[in-house]
Amino acid sequence: MFEEDYIIRQIKECVAAAMKLVFNIDTPTRASLIIKSEEKQKKLTGLLKTSDEGRIREAVEELHRAAKDRTFDDLLMGMDFYTHLCEIDDDKLAAENMKYSDIKADMSAFFHDFGLAELADLILFEG
Repeated sequence: MFEEDYIIRQIKECVAAAMKLVFNIDTPTRASLIIKSEEKQKKLTGLLKTSDEGRIREAVEELHRAAKDRTFDDLLMGMDFYTHLCEIDDDKLAAENMKYSDIKADMSAFFHDFGLAELADLILFEG
């Protein structure tokens, strides 16, 4: 449980750092609130619903497909999505044979795709 809490904190800190560095926002603002594209906003809503229904892997795969253009809205969509996954019920993760460490690894790969490798590596580092 302590390890899971630590990973959840790392994920949230990584998102907060990216919000500050990329968007100069240092308050706990949800990334979804600043997505400009209505299409991306709808896509995020669908991804959150899919993950809430317990189809987490499907939602993660769809996020990567939806963010292929690597726009700011795509980055914001991913940041809000990974923050949301920190709130997913442990039973839903277990049903998908997933752990928070899987979410952390996937988020790291997502950040790498957006040129934020150093930030992700710094915060998500496994000593």
